[in-house]
Amino acid sequence: MSGTRSITNLLPVMLLLPVLAGAYGAESQPLPRSGPVQVARWMDAKAAAIALVFDDGLPEQVQIAVPMLDALGLKATFVINPGKVHDGAGSAQATGWDDWRRIAASGHEIGNHSMTHPNFGTTAAASLEQEIVGAQRRIAAEIGMPCVTFCYPYNAETPESRALVAATHAVSTGGERKAYGGAGFTVEQANAWVDAAIASHSLLTGMIHAIEKGYSPFANRAVFQSHLDYIAGKQAQLWIAPLGTIGRYRREVAACTLTATMGDHRATILLTSPLDEALYAVPLTVTIACDGTPTDVVAVRAPGTTTLPATCLNRIIRCAIAPSAAPVTVTWR
Repeated sequence: MSGTRSITNLLPVMLLLPVLAGAYGAESQPLPRSGPVQVARWMDAKAAAIALVFDDGLPEQVQIAVPMLDALGLKATFVINPGKVHDGAGSAQATGWDDWRRIAASGHEIGNHSMTHPNFGTTAAASLEQEIVGAQRRIAAEIGMPCVTFCYPYNAETPESRALVAATHAVSTGGERKAYGGAGFTVEQANAWVDAAIASHSLLTGMIHAIEKGYSPFANRAVFQSHLDYIAGKQAQLWIAPLGTIGRYRREVAACTLTATMGDHRATILLTSPLDEALYAVPLTVTIACDGTPTDVVAVRAPGTTTLPATCLNRIIRCAIAPSAAPVTVTWR
């Protein structure tokens, strides 16, 4: 590839609209592109994404689901009601903050499901601040990291609750999720949802409550285990991550500006965004289509020698770049 060229792509900026987990469907939104350089729809240029979201912070989720996920190296989102969490350790009857701190430290996301799980359709507007923002602050204070995801209790939304969630959370989700468990649920059905997401390059968000006992459980834990095994076996095509990570990735893609200058075995990439870099720091996968088969790929962010993750597969270089004012230089042979 000879000569030098610079192309800039500007996309609409989404600053106030929260990501809705099911809003992407067939993913018709155009992707940032600059010549042979493009931001991938999903991390690592996977075909699709899946977020497993566990509602209500149930003891079974701590005692059964977390070990099952961890055994496969899968990370999920647990949305909790902080007004129902006990201080210290949990028990068979209730979870404790020690549980959620440990789970968060292992890479799972702890999200906000309101303070006490009211139905917002019948909740006084004066209570929304405590139920939404008060709960978010309590979770962040107890866990020691930002709480970025909100899941509506009973999947019930109002204009007032949507406005407050949009102003305070990066990601939100409600009734568009796929319901796992309950009467008639089968592992074949859930596996088909995964296959459909891969075929349509879209996001699948699962809604999970009880594992074996309680609201909408699986027939037994083996059913859920079988589905987790199926998901884990699809990781070459499927990005499996907490909803807060996936949602922020998508907001960064929608808001970013990509500029790339190409030279011989070299690309200088500038990926900027108006979003808060402290909150929106999920690295975006940037791909470079090359002639031939690149080797010895190196990505360095200026100034200095900060090396970023970079790989090559089927003539496509993939770099992990978080939006920043500092350019990244990618070289290869």
